[in-house]
Amino acid sequence: AFTSNIKEVIPNLKVKNTTPIFTKKMFVNSIRVLLSVVLVVLAEVLFGSQNFWWMFAFYMIANVIAIYDIFWKVINRIIHFKNPFDESLLLSIAVFGSIGISLVYKLNPSLGGHAGHFLMDGAMVILLYQIGKIIEGIAVNKSKAAIMSAIDLRVETANLLIGEEIKEVHPSEIKVD
Repeated sequence: AFTSNIKEVIPNLKVKNTTPIFTKKMFVNSIRVLLSVVLVVLAEVLFGSQNFWWMFAFYMIANVIAIYDIFWKVINRIIHFKNPFDESLLLSIAVFGSIGISLVYKLNPSLGGHAGHFLMDGAMVILLYQIGKIIEGIAVNKSKAAIMSAIDLRVETANLLIGEEIKEVHPSEIKVD
């Protein structure tokens, strides 16, 4: 919006904007999130509380699709002796913890409750995190594009008043006293 308004005022202005707002990585993550959401919805609609193990399989596939890059980051940091304590480790613990709790509730019916709720909690944690990362990436790229377009503002010609005549010259030819 800013660059189109300024181009109306300064018609010879050239603006370079090469920063993509939605990158290939964001597109791939969006597809992964969408696929995981579809699997979660299918698990709830098709199986609900009737068949826990099929629902568990669908949730596991959805969680693996959604968390593999985050879990890989944790494993990579541990392998390379870097500090693994960040949000990736916390998310991995939350997701795998919810899976473990759902299995405990399923295998021990005396605890009561519906084991599938814990599966949904784990899936929602990772899916909402991934959606947040996509939105954050879009916001960062929009900010970068706005900053770069503001930095790249420049005119190709300048109007120089010589007596009564206006002459177009290159801006470097103008000397300011």
